[in-house]
Amino acid sequence: MNKLNCSDLDSVRDITDQCDYDDSVTGDSKDYVSCCQDNGYNELENKLKKYQSIYKNISVAKLLKVMCECCNEIEHSKRTHNKYDECIEKKN
Repeated sequence: MNKLNCSDLDSVRDITDQCDYDDSVTGDSKDYVSCCQDNGYNELENKLKKYQSIYKNISVAKLLKVMCECCNEIEHSKRTHNKYDECIEKKN
């Protein structure tokens, strides 16, 4: 996957529109964060809601930038929910 552009992000779609991915396996132990999925289920949208409730003093724009950066830093096959959440925590 090419690196995502993480500047000037206003919504999760600004991330997901840069790539395409259809996650055919969900909810099992091998489930990874899909940064490019936006086909009825948008994993990053759910993550953003979670992070907004945790990091109440951080703007949506900053959260989106950090989320995008973590998508770039962790390759998909290693981007477990725990690793992704840890990356977000380290950057906030």
